[in-house]
Amino acid sequence: MKKNNKVIIGLTATALFATCSFLIKLSKRNEKRRQKNSPIVDIRNEFFGNKKNQDYLKDYFVRSVRDVIQYEVLNAEFNKQFTDQTPQALWVPFWHLITVFQKGMMVNFRRLVKDENCSGKSFVQKILLLTEDDLYDYYFQPDRTQFPSYFTLSATDLDGAVQVEQIRVKNANAIREHLKVVQDKARVIRDHNYPKISGLLKYEQYEIHGDRSPEKYEIEERNIGTDEEPVIQNWIFLKAQIDTDLIGEYLEQLGMLITDYTNLGLGGRYPFGTNPTLPVYVYTVSNYFSQPLTSEEQIKVIEIIEKKLGVAIRAAGFKSS
Repeated sequence: MKKNNKVIIGLTATALFATCSFLIKLSKRNEKRRQKNSPIVDIRNEFFGNKKNQDYLKDYFVRSVRDVIQYEVLNAEFNKQFTDQTPQALWVPFWHLITVFQKGMMVNFRRLVKDENCSGKSFVQKILLLTEDDLYDYYFQPDRTQFPSYFTLSATDLDGAVQVEQIRVKNANAIREHLKVVQDKARVIRDHNYPKISGLLKYEQYEIHGDRSPEKYEIEERNIGTDEEPVIQNWIFLKAQIDTDLIGEYLEQLGMLITDYTNLGLGGRYPFGTNPTLPVYVYTVSNYFSQPLTSEEQIKVIEIIEKKLGVAIRAAGFKSS
């Protein structure tokens, strides 16, 4: 009888152990499934991923910031080297270089403001769909012991499961307020029609879909001679004029949104990439030309860039000067 009892106890213990193991595995599986379906995890993977064979929001953002910086240096170099009196044969090659650069810049910008996947447009849309419950689920995971820096925490807040609910209650208003700040900035970007006001739509019409609008230049005749001996020059201007002030404004708004989102502690490396200081970068680009900008001219370009891009410069990883 005692032997039978030992057998029964042994079988019961084995069954109990197997049941506990199954429940633990099931809990972990459900947790992985919950995390996989978390919109915050989806945002991190879609916009701030680290696969080497893919481009993400952070990549297009950094490229666009660099584009604006280089574009301002190019324009400064053009204005330095050429005047209204410069023969057309001398300035046209440089002008062609600028227009080619424009195309690349606008392709990168278009990717940010218009495309659906991995773009600033898609990022804004998904930020606006986030709820407080999404943040609660992400912050208060069973195995999570780190909380965002804006949480109010005491030394005993992490001692056991009872305190977790207290942390939730204590920081409920902070979560609500911080999410509101992020979503308010996302609405600002959504409500501004940056593709239209920046000149992107017109640029697409003439430069990307040029076959639909073949007459893409404005021709202006200028007399570079005198009234007695006129010398007429044809100046060519693109109908598709882009507004780098508004492109810079968009990048600054997006930079602020990304900064505030990462400050929520929801994942994503910030800032993106590693760049030198802005003065060093401007100096390097300028020195590719035979007549680099002087120190004073570089300072003026840097002031223009900082005014246009603001926090986007830091978000793109450019170090403080």
